[in-house]
Amino acid sequence: MGNKLLHYSIALLLITAEVLLLYAGYFLFYPFHPVTFNKDRFEIVTKEVKRGESLVYRADVCKNMDIATEVTRSFNNSLVYLLSPTTSTRPEGCSVTNVAISVPEELPTGEYFLRTRFTYRLNALRTITVTHDTEGFTIVE
Repeated sequence: MGNKLLHYSIALLLITAEVLLLYAGYFLFYPFHPVTFNKDRFEIVTKEVKRGESLVYRADVCKNMDIATEVTRSFNNSLVYLLSPTTSTRPEGCSVTNVAISVPEELPTGEYFLRTRFTYRLNALRTITVTHDTEGFTIVE
C-alpha cells in the first residue's frame, strides 16, 4: 500500500513539473508581437523645428496587447540625446496619432531622426523591446 502511494506521488510530482516547464517555456519562447507598425518609419509632420519647440510625428500603430508600455525616445545623428522614459497605457487596438515631443534647448542644429523604444514587460520571465524610428528632420536656429 505504501509503495503504491509513493509511486502515485512521484508520478503526480513529475506531471506537475512537466506542466510547469511547458508553461514557463510558453512564456519564454512564444513569439509575442505586442505592437505592429503600419509604416516603415513614423512620418514627420514638422520637417523643420526650432530648439524649445515641439516636434510632431504621426504614429500609425496597432497595439496587440493590453499592457502598460515604457516608452524611451532619443534624438539621433552623430550623437544620441536620450529623453526621460514615460509610461503609455494606451488601450489595445489600432490608431493614427500625432505625437508632440519638445526639442531640448541644448541640442545642436542639424539633421536628426527620433528613435522610439517600446518596452513591454509581459510577465516575470519575459520582456520584449521594440524599436522604431522617424523620418529625418532638421533642427534650426
